[in-house]
Order: sequence, then structure tokens, then C-alpha cells
Amino acid sequence: MAHDLDAPPSSPARVILSPVSELIFASNFVLSGDPSFKDFDPEWRSGQRRSLPESARAYMDFAEGGLDWATLSLCDYVTTSGLHDSWEAFAAYARSRPLDEFLHVLLNGDIPREEIARLRGDPEGAADWVNRLSCFSRMTGERAAALFADAEGFRERLLAFVGANRTASFTAKMEELRPGFERLMQKIAERLKGKDPIAFAEELSRKPFPYPRDYRSYVFVPSYFVGKRYLYSYGNGNFECVFNITQVSEGGTEEAKILSELLRVLGDQTRLEILRMLSGGPSYGKELAGRLGLTTATVSRQLDQLKTAGLVLEEKADTNNVKLVRLEHTAVDTLFGQLQDFLRSG
Repeated sequence: MAHDLDAPPSSPARVILSPVSELIFASNFVLSGDPSFKDFDPEWRSGQRRSLPESARAYMDFAEGGLDWATLSLCDYVTTSGLHDSWEAFAAYARSRPLDEFLHVLLNGDIPREEIARLRGDPEGAADWVNRLSCFSRMTGERAAALFADAEGFRERLLAFVGANRTASFTAKMEELRPGFERLMQKIAERLKGKDPIAFAEELSRKPFPYPRDYRSYVFVPSYFVGKRYLYSYGNGNFECVFNITQVSEGGTEEAKILSELLRVLGDQTRLEILRMLSGGPSYGKELAGRLGLTTATVSRQLDQLKTAGLVLEEKADTNNVKLVRLEHTAVDTLFGQLQDFLRSG
């Protein structure tokens, strides 16, 4: 979403609980086939599904396996509107937005807004866009045609589905989690003091934020139902980082586990040599293999581990599928910053 370049100087970062975001994440969890949710609170999920009204289950039948990302995309509107506390206020805001804009945001900008207006008049033409959609808005041609054929109806059904997830089970779970939320929010607020908010978000998520970095407001939101993910969202001069409470633990046990896994990747002479070589500039697997005196296959296996850890990036260099490998400097700096903070937190 476009950044507001006329935004006034930024305000201090805040750590807040967002009931609206958590309801959206819970709705996405109930619906999503994301493999990261495997074995994540299956008892609550199955109970929540059973408690939903028929209309919500009908939406799930329509969206499952093709539109489960739509619930998650609503979070962009939470960021731009700043409406974190009231679902009614947020839903009214989402309904008030021009329909073409709403679909553009929901589709993560993958289809130009002017093309969205055309597709609403020619829903079958949406199938031509299916292979150009990112993983954040992927769907079948059939689903795309159905969405554009009744876009206003889809918006209403989507918002109604999320609203229907405000069950007694959801409320009870939020009350159960509240003390842990509050303790963790205090801990994160202390760690955030005196730090650049974007750099701290990168430290939390262990992934770079390659977009504009100056905003009016910076908000950090803890979440349970986001699962094992971290999410960035920005727009209208606002920046938001959602972090999961299952990995940013109060006692540091999970943090220690994550750090130990990353340090294990570094604890290999060949992988360290590869990182050292890449610190001087990007290279190719074959070139690295030659310099190390190893086979290309061996270097490829080591690069796979470094890529999984987020310490190197790989990109196509030409049309012959030759790949250029580069060091992810931000991820490396973040890792050592996290280690330093962890060792000082005792």
C-alpha cells in the first residue's frame, strides 16, 4: 500500500493489544490450510468451527482452498485505519471504502486498480490473471470469476464471517491469554526503548523490511492466532509489526531455541567460509565451489541451509536459470543483535 510521503515527524512506537487484529487472525486460523498451523491448537480450532453459524460455514466452503488469504488481507485496513479496538467500527470502515480500492487492498495490489474496475464488468476475464497472482492472493480461475461477479456480496460475506468468529470460545481464549499478553507487551516495550522501530521489527521477525522506513506511527501487536508467523503492514503513514507470542516467550526458552538453531547453521566451517566470501559481494554456486575446492552439489546443500536460515538470498541472474547468491546483511546483523540482547537479558 502507498506510503504517505507527507506524513509529519514520527511518534514514539507503541505496543498495543488489538482485539480487531486478533479476531481477524482467529478467523484466518479457522479457515486456513497454511502448513504452519499444523498441530497448532487443533482442539480450539475444531470447537470454533463447530460453533459457527451456517452462514459462516457456507463462506468457509466457498473460500477454503482458494481464498483463505482474504481474511488475513483485512489487516492492511487495520493498519491504515488505526481501528484496533472495535470490530463494529472497523467493519463499518471497511464497508465504506470504494469497492475497487477494497479489492485492490484485499488482493495485495497484485491486480491494478483500473483493471479491477474492468474485471467487475467482465468476471470471466479474471481467470487470465490467476497465474500472475502472488502467494498472498492466489486462487483458481473459478474462484476469481465468482469473486468479481459479486464483489460487493463477497465483501459482506467476508466481513460477516470474521464477525461470526466472536464466539464465547474466542472471548474465553482472549481472557485466558490476556495476562500473558500484558506481561509480554511490557517486556517488548522495554526492549523497544531507544531503538529504531523498523530495526527492532526486523530483529523480532528475523526478516528485512524492504520498504519505506519513516512513518507517523509505529505499532507492535502481540498475537496468539497469527501462529508462528510475523507480519508487517504499512500505509497511510502507519507501520505495524505483528509478532507471535508463542515464539517471543517470557522466559526466553523459545528464543533460546530459535537462536540455537541459527547458531547451529553457523557452526559449520564450510558455511562460515561461504558467508565470508559473500560478504565481499554476490557470487555463483559454481564459483564458490571452485574457490572452496568442493563439488557444486556440496556447496548447493550448504547454501540451502543458509537460505532456510534467511542468511543468504538467491536470485536469477539470466535466462539460463543461473542463480546469483548474495549475503543478507540485515539478517546477519539482526542475528548477532538478538544474541547480544538475549545474553544481556539474564
